[in-house]
Amino acid sequence: MNFELWQVAGLFALYIAATVASSQVPVSLNGSEMYFPAILMMGLYAVLAARRGVTGWPLLMIGSVLFAVSLTARTVDEWLCAGWPLGTHFIWHTLNGVVLYLSWLSLDRGHRSG
Repeated sequence: MNFELWQVAGLFALYIAATVASSQVPVSLNGSEMYFPAILMMGLYAVLAARRGVTGWPLLMIGSVLFAVSLTARTVDEWLCAGWPLGTHFIWHTLNGVVLYLSWLSLDRGHRSG
């Protein structure tokens, strides 16, 4: 997708604002709050891709949802480990691999269509 300079600047400003806001979360979420801006931007990019008719946008949207699920697994891992020693951190890593694959695949399909 091609963006105008003002659009890129706006998206970057939104990312910075989300980063600052996520650093102000008053409770500890096992360090997961620093990933909120990435999920926000990934979902926003999926919506923009859908609006522009980019072929791979559904994969990117699925990846955004899976990223949120993986982040949830990372967040609750510390609390669950006391009762379940296996924990959920492995879900974080496994799903992030799927997210990376879907992101790459969405970009590949988007470039092929355009």
